[in-house]
Amino acid sequence: MKVIFERVTAAHDALTGKEARAEYDAYLEEQRRSRGIEALLADASTEVKRAEESVERAVRAQERAAAPPPAAPPGRAAGPERGAAGPERRCRRAPRRTRATPARRTQ
Repeated sequence: MKVIFERVTAAHDALTGKEARAEYDAYLEEQRRSRGIEALLADASTEVKRAEESVERAVRAQERAAAPPPAAPPGRAAGPERGAAGPERRCRRAPRRTRATPARRTQ
């Protein structure tokens, strides 16, 4: 209880004395300015991070656009993949795929 009264008395003395009150008001103003600057710095830091991410995405997109297509492995000609059939070959294969197999009898 004694500690509480000491604090209340110190606060009363600081607020009622003209010189002490002026110091306290200056302290509060400095605190407000400091908090405002901290908020501005936090916002600026967030904006810098967003800008860096945006630049990185743009650079990656440009690299992908400027990159040459992958080369064919050695020993293989570039072009359609093996086994890829043109329209004519697909037409010839179609009957084989759709050919019905004889039904098995179950007993």
